[in-house]
Amino acid sequence: MAVNEDGMLDAAAEAKLDAKKAKKQAKYEKARDRKVATQAAADEDEKDEEAKAAAKDAARIFKELDDAKKLKEQKEADGEEGAFSSLGVHVVRNTRVGSWIPGVLSGYVDLGLADIAYGDDQVFAAIEVEETKEGDGEVFIVPSTFTPGEEGVFTLSVMSTAEVSLEEVEEFEGNMLKLKGDWSSSNQGPRGKKNGGKEDADKKFKPEKTWNKNPQFRVWLKDPETSAVVDTVGLAITLSSPIDGAEMGIHVMRNTFCQFYNEKVEVLADRYQKCVGRTDSHELANEIAFDITLEDAFEVKKNGCENGFPFFIVPSLLDKKMAGPFALTIYSDKAIVIQMLDDEARKL
Repeated sequence: MAVNEDGMLDAAAEAKLDAKKAKKQAKYEKARDRKVATQAAADEDEKDEEAKAAAKDAARIFKELDDAKKLKEQKEADGEEGAFSSLGVHVVRNTRVGSWIPGVLSGYVDLGLADIAYGDDQVFAAIEVEETKEGDGEVFIVPSTFTPGEEGVFTLSVMSTAEVSLEEVEEFEGNMLKLKGDWSSSNQGPRGKKNGGKEDADKKFKPEKTWNKNPQFRVWLKDPETSAVVDTVGLAITLSSPIDGAEMGIHVMRNTFCQFYNEKVEVLADRYQKCVGRTDSHELANEIAFDITLEDAFEVKKNGCENGFPFFIVPSLLDKKMAGPFALTIYSDKAIVIQMLDDEARKL
């Protein structure tokens, strides 16, 4: 395989690129307008925690798009439009099959190019791909730039000793959020190692006192545009971190009805919560994945949850002594509202 900087586009590819640019500009303008609208709503009622979280999320999303736009404009001003800082290429195979998400999935296997060197204007790599066996996922060639946010045209050449078929994976058009966070040394998994690091699914879930200090992502089952109730939604959650030796886990929780304590439904309650789903254990890996279906009717009963109560995604480390950054990617099969709670909002 060889990846070269620059390249020539035919009329069909040129039209496709123009449509992609128009879509990106529309996305930028929509994010800009949402940032203004959500900030205005938050300023109108300073006590509305949901409005403040929406404004913060909108500002974060717009900043990411704006930074990419400024990077592109700077390259154009410098006469380097389409030029890349450096190029690389990976070949990976999915280990999961049958997902509704196209392309490379979490848990993929790198087929021998994990430590490739990136080139200035061309990179070449040779690799042997074994015959696909039953249960194997698809193989993907992934050209990339070393610097995030760079755009431009490239040429990919593939030479093979056997007959192969290649097709481009269309850009994912569904709902996807990429969120970043940090664990501190005060964070902890649902049970520390002193308790054996285990949970009994048949008993009432009792998290450690420090567990609610973990970063939390609030999920409202409602349409972000109309606020209409979404009865059920499928989520594919990927948690990744560069922390060496980290044992990571994912829990999805929901608050239950609280009559005696002054606790807000907008944050994960210390005492009254239900475990909706979780990874089987805290896994020693740099990336883990978890699929779950959320239903608005979950545990709706007397003194249980109520329709409209939010869900919470809580990524955690088993070892309290570890700390560091993580990234959370969430795919949903329907448009819903997902917000990251800041540190102040988690303090009850």
